[in-house]
Amino acid sequence: MVRTVNYELGDEDGIWFRGDPAPNTRNYFVPIGSDFEPGAPVLVDDAEVRRGRVICEHGLEDARLFWYDKRWWFTASGLHHGARVRTTMVLCRLDGARIDLLQVLHSPHAQPMEKNWMPCVRGQNLWVVYKHHLGEVYQFAPARRMWIGEFPSLAGWSGGSQVIPFEGGFIGVVHQRRKVKNRVHYAHRMVRYGFHLEPLHAGREFFFRGEQIEFCSGLAQHGDGFVMSFGVKDREAWLVSLTSGQVSSLLA
Repeated sequence: MVRTVNYELGDEDGIWFRGDPAPNTRNYFVPIGSDFEPGAPVLVDDAEVRRGRVICEHGLEDARLFWYDKRWWFTASGLHHGARVRTTMVLCRLDGARIDLLQVLHSPHAQPMEKNWMPCVRGQNLWVVYKHHLGEVYQFAPARRMWIGEFPSLAGWSGGSQVIPFEGGFIGVVHQRRKVKNRVHYAHRMVRYGFHLEPLHAGREFFFRGEQIEFCSGLAQHGDGFVMSFGVKDREAWLVSLTSGQVSSLLA
């Protein structure tokens, strides 16, 4: 999934529109070959769900793609850019490149802004890591909510990628937004999770291309290694491949 937007993102807070009154996110479904060469992008048809759901009126942001129940699905933040900006988490199912199902994931704490939930397929069940400190995870169908303790070292860190199997447990990538001398940048860490998706260990901080606005929303196993996908300043999409040894180094 590749996101496109109708604005420019500065190094400081704020966005600049290209003659439009509000943000407008469009997503593309892009096949990637084993050699990392991208195929032809196909626009994700979200017109029906955006017309029918005010919460998604201005697009579906930060999609996390995953394979579940023999179909492609993704979670995203539905954006409504009204007098009061709101983002609401949604779960979407794809039929080809068309969204044929959208389920609203209401905030468990009645918050007006929800984003960065991390999906995890565990057997036949779908979970999300909602928060790391205090730890909170959710299962869908059947619905289940779990409190999994306190993890002070991850206070202030938010979800980024999917959570995927790794050495008998799970791993995922989290991020932290920082502002230094009016310049915003993101730091990342890999986190190892246990059976109940409780954080067991967070690795060292890292950047992809430098201290700037960059955001990881994809993690997948690829052969004996792994692939991360990340965006830069909401206008570039990148892939990075890592060996198992490199992943272990990031977790060290």
